[in-house]
Amino acid sequence: MRLDFNPSQAVIQAGVVVLTQGDARTELYLKTCGDLSEQRDLNESSDKSYTLIAFSRVADSERIARQGPYTTRAQAVAARTAIINELLRLGYEVAESQPLWELKAQQEISRIRQTKSQSGGNYAFDPKDVFFDFP
Repeated sequence: MRLDFNPSQAVIQAGVVVLTQGDARTELYLKTCGDLSEQRDLNESSDKSYTLIAFSRVADSERIARQGPYTTRAQAVAARTAIINELLRLGYEVAESQPLWELKAQQEISRIRQTKSQSGGNYAFDPKDVFFDFP
């Protein structure tokens, strides 16, 4: 994949990028995986990872793809920029139309947050958990 296109700063920093080619449409969302309740209370999330969510429609079929988590925003932006570059190479154009799947993207990131919160482990050390096999 060649990375010779340099998208504008506005496209790079946008939360969503819409690309179209004829009837085909792709929307790339950059979302934080942090818990929103923590963000409201602390003005910052303890989880600063990011996820890319892509929605695409060609003819009558729709697809959703997720990539991540990325530990920094710069990593997520770089991955999204590489995807944008490849789509532009394939003939897509950056569109200025309104995103169609904003609510679905929010539902998807909420599902990811819920899954992450349910699968959090307890890593506290308790000496009683250590078994000594001495004869």
